[in-house]
Amino acid sequence: IKGNCLLISPSVYDILGYIPEEIIGKNYEEFFARPEDWKNLNQKLIDAGAMRDVESELVRKDGSRAIISSNAKIFYDEEGNPAGMESVFRDITDQKRAESEHDKLFNVSFDLLCIAGFDGYFKELNPAWEKATGYTANELKSKPFLEFIHPDDRENTLEEFQLLLNGEMTYSFENRYIRKNGETMYLSWTATPVRDEELLYSIARDI
Repeated sequence: IKGNCLLISPSVYDILGYIPEEIIGKNYEEFFARPEDWKNLNQKLIDAGAMRDVESELVRKDGSRAIISSNAKIFYDEEGNPAGMESVFRDITDQKRAESEHDKLFNVSFDLLCIAGFDGYFKELNPAWEKATGYTANELKSKPFLEFIHPDDRENTLEEFQLLLNGEMTYSFENRYIRKNGETMYLSWTATPVRDEELLYSIARDI
């Protein structure tokens, strides 16, 4: 229960570069990038009895960092006192790096990037939308996106939307949006549907 390793699978080598014999008998705290994280995690686990999808940063044998996601639970002695813990963890370093790169690209783009649902609502918008339209992201996500389109362009936008729902891609489709101050802006769209997710991934450019 104090964190001394009793047993670890050989697959630890693939994640941290250690063979099991180099870890067994040592305290898990030694492998955390921030030892205080281990103390906090250990206490929370004792209090809760089990935890899922907990992210931590560990130090590999070569000194590099690995981000892991853990599921863990406490096991108890015959008197019901916490005796130790069992956990399964997986390496999510590449996933977290990809998410970070996605966020950087999404946030700095001057184009209007968005993810919309097949239900006709925006799900995610980059900051360029607020600057271009004057609406906050929450305002844009609160109504069907059709309501922000110029009334004269709604019919042809619905027709294009239906093509996307049927699995076709959109290239250079143009329509007009109404800014919050009432001005009209012209947008040129490229969009890709992902039917399994029921989402549209789109880029719009203010022309």
